[in-house]
Amino acid sequence: MLILNGFSFALKRLWSHRSLVACLAAGLVVAVALAVAVPLYSDGVSYNLLGSALSKAASEGRQPPFNFIFHYVGSWYTPLEVDEFAPVDLFMKEQVAGIIGLPLASDSGSLTRYISTDNLQLYPEMETINRSQRLELVKMSFITGVFDHVRLIDGELPRPATTEGDPVEVLASLKLANDLGLQVGEKYLVYKPAQGAAPAYRLPVRLAGIWIPDDPTGEYWFYPPESFDKKLLVSEETFFGPVVQGLVQPVNEAVWRLAFDGSEVRSADVPGLLERIDRAQTRANALLANTDLEVSPAQALRQYRRAAQSLTGLLFVFGAPVLGLVMYFLGLVAAMLVRRQRSEIAVLRSRGASRGWVAGVYLIEWSLLGAAALAAGPWLGMLVARLVGQTQSFLDFSRPSNLSTEMTLSTLLFGLASACLAILFSLIPAWRAGKETIVSYKRERARARQRPFWQRIYLDVLLLLPALYGLYVLRAEGKVQLLGRAASVRLLNSTNPFENPVLFLLPTLFIVALSLLLLRLLPLALSGLAWLCGQLPGTVPVLAMRQLARSASDYLGPLMLMVITLSLAGFVASMANTLDKHLNDSIYYQIGADLNLVEGGEFTGESQASPTAPNQPSGPPTGSQTNSDEPAIWNFLPVTDHLALPGVQAAARVGRYNGRIEAAGRSADGLLVGIDLAEFPSVAFYQPYLGSEPLDSLMSRLAYDPAAILVDSSTWERFHLNTGDKVEVRLSLGETQRITFKVAGVLHYFPTLYREDGPFFVGNLEYIFESSGGMQPYDVWLRTVPGTDANRVIEGIQNMGVAVVRMQDARSSIEELYGSPNRQGVLGLLSVGFLAASLLTVIGFLLYALLSFRERFIQLGVLRAIGLSTRQMSAYLAVEQFLLILTGLAAGTGIAVITAYLFIPHLPVMVGSHPGTPPYLVEIAWADILRVYAIFGVMLLAGMTATAWSLTRMKIFQAVKMGEAV
Repeated sequence: MLILNGFSFALKRLWSHRSLVACLAAGLVVAVALAVAVPLYSDGVSYNLLGSALSKAASEGRQPPFNFIFHYVGSWYTPLEVDEFAPVDLFMKEQVAGIIGLPLASDSGSLTRYISTDNLQLYPEMETINRSQRLELVKMSFITGVFDHVRLIDGELPRPATTEGDPVEVLASLKLANDLGLQVGEKYLVYKPAQGAAPAYRLPVRLAGIWIPDDPTGEYWFYPPESFDKKLLVSEETFFGPVVQGLVQPVNEAVWRLAFDGSEVRSADVPGLLERIDRAQTRANALLANTDLEVSPAQALRQYRRAAQSLTGLLFVFGAPVLGLVMYFLGLVAAMLVRRQRSEIAVLRSRGASRGWVAGVYLIEWSLLGAAALAAGPWLGMLVARLVGQTQSFLDFSRPSNLSTEMTLSTLLFGLASACLAILFSLIPAWRAGKETIVSYKRERARARQRPFWQRIYLDVLLLLPALYGLYVLRAEGKVQLLGRAASVRLLNSTNPFENPVLFLLPTLFIVALSLLLLRLLPLALSGLAWLCGQLPGTVPVLAMRQLARSASDYLGPLMLMVITLSLAGFVASMANTLDKHLNDSIYYQIGADLNLVEGGEFTGESQASPTAPNQPSGPPTGSQTNSDEPAIWNFLPVTDHLALPGVQAAARVGRYNGRIEAAGRSADGLLVGIDLAEFPSVAFYQPYLGSEPLDSLMSRLAYDPAAILVDSSTWERFHLNTGDKVEVRLSLGETQRITFKVAGVLHYFPTLYREDGPFFVGNLEYIFESSGGMQPYDVWLRTVPGTDANRVIEGIQNMGVAVVRMQDARSSIEELYGSPNRQGVLGLLSVGFLAASLLTVIGFLLYALLSFRERFIQLGVLRAIGLSTRQMSAYLAVEQFLLILTGLAAGTGIAVITAYLFIPHLPVMVGSHPGTPPYLVEIAWADILRVYAIFGVMLLAGMTATAWSLTRMKIFQAVKMGEAV
């Protein structure tokens, strides 16, 4: 009865505070959705990777992904008698499929069996064996259903042996028939000499037909068809009839192939499936020792399970700050709800209700909300998982996705765990309030409120110290070890920030600590502003400032949620922007342009014409000598012809030649790059931060003198060069060529060139050709329209009669890196999470505004009664909300920017041939931050509108009365 009363009481309380309850339910739904989305995404991505891995293995091994092949080789162990073979054969035919527990593939048959004898001697038909006439060693074999998968070149299919003593009809492969000169209809003898007590084995056979595989690459062939070339194929009835009669230990090799449909396998199914596979293998070995499970998806499934578990754990760690914000929101709303019910709780406690009963009522309330969240949250979680699968970057969901999501029991358990954790978190305010009686409650209200618990224990300082130490270690060593040496080696040495959660949790810790420290100092700053406003004319500012300075405990919760949400969102957006730009710049710097092509060329003159790859060994190809008086000439596809290709907007030639620079008595090996001065700027990747001069200015320096050359900064300093100095470069172009250049400037960075690889120089390509006596090999760089299919460009070049030796596609390389499951999962989860957290923050602030208005009803009524107009009252509340939101926006933005500049430069990002080239620059995501400003601007407008509407309905006689506030 007590439980029923508590249940009824809980329902009434939920209904009486339905607006707060709805917000609490929304937070629970978000918590469940985020918790469910992580395993859904991990499972979907891992399943796609599993499919790719199995498909790759299938293409390499000719087997569909979920094929199982059990194999016994008597030559390695012991050939078998039929009685020894029969139990395992029966097991394979009748029990294995049931143990594995997967549906059989409809197009592959239930079971394919291959049984073969040991090597037997094949002779022409004869009574007395003449060993000199032996044709070949062959095996008598049968394969289930083989006659449906071969094409007869000659003859007919063999008939089952019916009459004892008649020759056994067999099929021979076309290769065997051609090699031995076998003829359809002729009779032969299969023979095995006597061994010990075993008599000689003689089996007359007749060649019924000659076969080739109907589809050599078909899924039916568990081994390549050519592996059966020396097998004489018979029916199963014939094999276990006349073939095995008189043959000691006739079964030398046995293969059982089962084809299953694994399209519905998900991560929750993998442990059970692996256990069943092990059970089937163990059972087969118990029946016949050394039966090997040669092909199965077990290894790929184990990798799949590890990948799914690893990705799930990784995403939960990365998503912990977002889930923490959701939990904090739930605690905040629960505290608002409990605060409105504190007098009621105090009365209940004074009338005999125990603290446990009060907490039990709240537990019933929250459990009802949790049940509703468990009903709605998983479906929202599926939508979240799909959004994560479409993530291109932070808050960018434009990437096409083929992610398939499926709800499983294990996935729902994640949602249940999240709901339980959220409920326990929300019960904390109720448990704390349950200790109060009416006396202690009145005494508490009469006293000044205590500072928050986190301020009393100096949590901000306790969090800031390890964050600063971690930053110091990160700046000094480039990594942070917080997980223990053995557990963290792989993650902490990772060059991918999306694989190392410590690199994200450390700035998160710094953000939380800095936010708490700022909120500790905020009331002091507001008190100073209140005093300053008191010295100035005007009522509204001083009222707003004094209210904020005196009631910090009322708004610190919503403000903390806002500051941390904005700080984390700004930092993550800036981190994503920085990493995206660095990724793009690094790939383009490495490749040079949208497409970098090495095309085949033709060399004529000293050797016969032969197509050769440019920018390979720089000497002419060797071959039969022709007239030595002919000039050596390279022929290439004219670069302007590339402009006719689909999607190509510009093209430029870029030659790369190994050489040795000599100047002022010094020399160094390096790389000379020749470019088309007119076309290069319109094709090549270049950013202002790569050099002290724009690219056009560098091209002007080269255009001023055909012999002009740009030298890398290291060589410039080492050789003490100045503009106008002459240098000589020796190139090995078949024979050594000496070319004189004039120094025109210095380079810090240039596309495709790295100082770590040694000196580099950039000059005029045409001048190099003229000085070396003719055209030399070069690469072709293309600028293409976004979305251009590089394969169509290659196909177009090949249609012109030119081979493309190598192709580098910058856009496809970037897209491949963008599609990394870790990167996509982390940014997608954080994007969706921060959108949800921003929405919850807006709700939290609106609730604070409305509840603050209700709790200050008497105060506002008194102000209204002593003469403040509705307009002044609206301005007073609007200024208060505006200051809070402005403080939150400024603090959140400032902390995000500070954290970004402190931590992002030290992320160990390794992209390109030489990490650090091009430079790694922090990019603050101002566009995303402005979007957040817009969201909170709407929130401010909504809060002011709601407050103004409430003020217009206020009646003084209701507000100014004896007693407490309603």
